[in-house]
Amino acid sequence: EISAPSCLDMAACTMITAIGATGVAARPTQARYALPHAQIGSRIPSVQAVGRSTPAPGPLMRQRSARGMTPVQASSSSSANIGNPAPGDLKPNTAWVSYNTLALLYGALGVASLVAPIALVEQAFFATPTVVAADAIRILGSTFVLVALIANRLSAAVDTNRLGNDTYKRLNLGLVVYGVASAVILWTSPAPATSVTQALATALSAATTIVAGRAFLSSEGSSLSPGALLNGLGNAAKTVLDTKNLTTLTYGVASVLASIAGAALLYGRLPGLEDYWLVHPIGSVGVYALRQLGAGALLAATVLYTLKDAAGRGRLRATTFKSLNAGVAGVSAAVLFTIAGWVRSGSLATSVIATSELAAAGWLLATVLYQYFYAPRDAVEDIKSAY
Repeated sequence: EISAPSCLDMAACTMITAIGATGVAARPTQARYALPHAQIGSRIPSVQAVGRSTPAPGPLMRQRSARGMTPVQASSSSSANIGNPAPGDLKPNTAWVSYNTLALLYGALGVASLVAPIALVEQAFFATPTVVAADAIRILGSTFVLVALIANRLSAAVDTNRLGNDTYKRLNLGLVVYGVASAVILWTSPAPATSVTQALATALSAATTIVAGRAFLSSEGSSLSPGALLNGLGNAAKTVLDTKNLTTLTYGVASVLASIAGAALLYGRLPGLEDYWLVHPIGSVGVYALRQLGAGALLAATVLYTLKDAAGRGRLRATTFKSLNAGVAGVSAAVLFTIAGWVRSGSLATSVIATSELAAAGWLLATVLYQYFYAPRDAVEDIKSAY
């Protein structure tokens, strides 16, 4: 004869077994959110009934994931990986604090560059910028804000254990290149920077490179190699102009143009810039600003490629991509209004260059603003699995 306590024990065992097998109990009212794996895409390993995607934890988040595991889940994980993280792994709390610190620093620097470029330059360099150089510093400020937004979204990715997704790996790799380029530009700049500026800017560039680099290495793990990295860059170059609609075409073309402009500006300055484009000289500070804009343009190209990929998958309504669109809108607006100001003041020597740049910046600004507010809804978004 089975007693009442024995029945309860059997029920408890049955419930524990079900939870251990599925990870979470499905709610009847949310069953409509469960979608077949094929409809969601290969980037999301599974979607549970509660509407959360559950990608396998990467090396960066092993310890964080282990703390929240049930005994059944913990036993299926590699105890060696949890107890002995790879040398390049970052602790979750450290990564979160690091990204948010970078976001605050770049955000403050961006606002200062936009609001008071002349005062900022006079404090940072032994020089006073020309009018054209001050305008270039304003555009530079918009790229600093873009970096801040990227760091903010990467900190959110730490919380949700998504740094291993392609979106965030691209952004981390972009920050690595940006940090290295910024340090090289500063130390080779003809502008006479103060010793304090030299030290602080170098520290910021180094921190950007180290934080993003360690996160990228952790997400790649043992699969990273120079050959694999070059192969990935080659595949991206091949697909950058693969289009599904006008939106993906706009993002793809903008990414290519930003890459070309960034490479040209990093070279030093665009050939003949002062002789054929600008009536007024840009000075040593202007040369530094243009080269630093080159680093920002390469980062913007990475962001635009990421947005193109998201547009092709119908993911532009996700929080990360809305933030990136907002950052690109800020850079586009800064370029648009700066060039318009140069046209009004007669600083540009040719109207052809001005017309083409105004048209490109205006079209990109209109595109990203439209996608920010009216991007089509994707089925995956209905289950709140943004990544």
